[in-house]
Amino acid sequence: MDFATMLASHTQGHEAVEIPAPMRARRVLDHYADLAKKHTFKPGDLVVLKPGVDFWKHPNPGEPCCVLEVLNDAPVSPSRGNAEDGMKTDLRLCVVTSCGCLAVNLYASAFFEPYTGPVEPGGAEEVNT
Repeated sequence: MDFATMLASHTQGHEAVEIPAPMRARRVLDHYADLAKKHTFKPGDLVVLKPGVDFWKHPNPGEPCCVLEVLNDAPVSPSRGNAEDGMKTDLRLCVVTSCGCLAVNLYASAFFEPYTGPVEPGGAEEVNT
């Protein structure tokens, strides 16, 4: 898939808006500041994408993920056209997608922050009591 086709498919449903360069500069500095904030995660933590981060598939913005594993010897993500290219993928996360499927993948912790939203009562933690 060429870049123009990839860009067109990613922006479908979004109105094309020209953002002035000074505003883009401010946004990129804001995103850098967010990505530079470090969080320490452990297995069982719920995490969510930081504001402004959006992946092509999942997780979606605002969608909680569960940390399965924190990798001390994190592999570097290969170049596949993803946001994480060349970054250390130090978290193994699971997410329940919008269709109800369980997805497990490696991600860079720089893109995530602690999830602080509500959690529905019940589930596995009550089964083990």
